[in-house]
Amino acid sequence: MLSRRCATSGLQGGSSLIEVLVTLVILAFGLLGVCGLQMKIGVAEMESYQRAQALLALTQMTERLNANAAQVASYVSGNPVGTGDALPSLPIFLSEDRYIPAPLEATYQEAWAVFPAMLKEFLEPTGRE
Repeated sequence: MLSRRCATSGLQGGSSLIEVLVTLVILAFGLLGVCGLQMKIGVAEMESYQRAQALLALTQMTERLNANAAQVASYVSGNPVGTGDALPSLPIFLSEDRYIPAPLEATYQEAWAVFPAMLKEFLEPTGRE
């Protein structure tokens, strides 16, 4: 009685292997989804960090302008600066009545001259679209 076999056992020999393969495919798609979600979380975290840093920089600039209210007008440029325009020199105040000019354009040009050429290709417009 214990050695009795089911008549259909020979027909179902590979069904468990197919079930395992289907389970592995479903698991693989699930893991790909989790990886994609993890990447989006990393991007959102970086954006959040950058926004927080920008807010801190804005707060510091505002505090500096409020602390040096007598010289606030010196920070205003007469003409708006746009893309391709030379950068104006801005004063760096050492005290309320002493400052040194900061030559932004010359500093920018010197930094750009030593910038790696491979990275310049990505940043400079090529004229092709």
